[in-house]
Amino acid sequence: MLLVDNSVLSLHLVEDTLYLDLDAEDEDSSSKTTILRGFVDITNPKKKRVHSLLICFEGYLSTKQPSVRKRLIQRHLVLNPSSASTMDDSDNGYISRRYPFEMSLFLNDLPDTIQSKNIKVIYQVTAKAAYAYTTRTTRNCPIRLARFPFKNNMLSGDNVSRSSIDSRRHHAHFFDYHITVEKDTVLSVGTLLPLTLWIAPRIPGVRLLSLCVFLVERRSVCCDHHGEQQEGQKKEVKSSAHVLSRADTLQQVVPGHVLKEPWRGTIEYYLPNDIIPSINAPGLFMVQHTLKVSMAIIFPEITSGKTQRSISFETDVVIRDRQIGLLDKLGAFNLPEYEYNVLLSPPRTPPPVYEHPPSYSIS
Repeated sequence: MLLVDNSVLSLHLVEDTLYLDLDAEDEDSSSKTTILRGFVDITNPKKKRVHSLLICFEGYLSTKQPSVRKRLIQRHLVLNPSSASTMDDSDNGYISRRYPFEMSLFLNDLPDTIQSKNIKVIYQVTAKAAYAYTTRTTRNCPIRLARFPFKNNMLSGDNVSRSSIDSRRHHAHFFDYHITVEKDTVLSVGTLLPLTLWIAPRIPGVRLLSLCVFLVERRSVCCDHHGEQQEGQKKEVKSSAHVLSRADTLQQVVPGHVLKEPWRGTIEYYLPNDIIPSINAPGLFMVQHTLKVSMAIIFPEITSGKTQRSISFETDVVIRDRQIGLLDKLGAFNLPEYEYNVLLSPPRTPPPVYEHPPSYSIS
């Protein structure tokens, strides 16, 4: 029989997001651990002792088509009830204790946190305390998983470099064009996509009529969730197309006049807030994104006067979690690079992480 509990339990996490810094080409990535840190505060009567305290980390995958709910991970950490530090010893008969904890987790093969209509991946941390007379209290707290942008895994597709979007310079009988996105750009949910376009007319009278940018999202859910990828496995595939809007509709525009010389400009587009980060969870699901750029060109012809043509370019892109975009705005990925040359004496080394402040004398 469970009695009425007069204890107060609260769970606090040091980080609300766990970042996985994994390189796809790293052979030792499976042995890397992520540390979950936090503490549990318990306020209860002085005569009431905590018999056991358990921390549980869980993750679940839910899909609508097919309708599946699957547990991805479950890890437990048992805390010593006598390891608490006293926070408040009041005179009203209650005492507050704090239980700090650190949990090592192997999260390399787990997908990022996802909240969408068809696919949901959620993670949570739960604290469970048991007292005398079989009374218990439980508190849980959500936590996110997100991956850093890998240095060598930004893009795939028909690109010059895997670290940047580059259409190469294309030649047509009426004009040339070149579409690029800088390699240092981190594409994430809710951020800006800076698209640079270079066009040069090859015949008189060429005019760029319009420029449209689309982002196509493909969500593939495996119908048989065995946790292993099987050849010929049946998948439920859904696609959605998003027309990207310009960040500045007044300043960032394409030239509407006839091009008499090469033109180059950068236009920023909003990445929608309702897209899902690009994820590949073998045997479970896959989310892929394709960037498509469409240009409408008008140029003169002898027989028909004016002719309109549509030219398009597309490439696969990797969209990161919203939290990664926030870190990029703070400059978290703008780290200095240090080169080591055996011919240099002494070798160049990075500056110390911490330097003592200068000493001050009082006269």
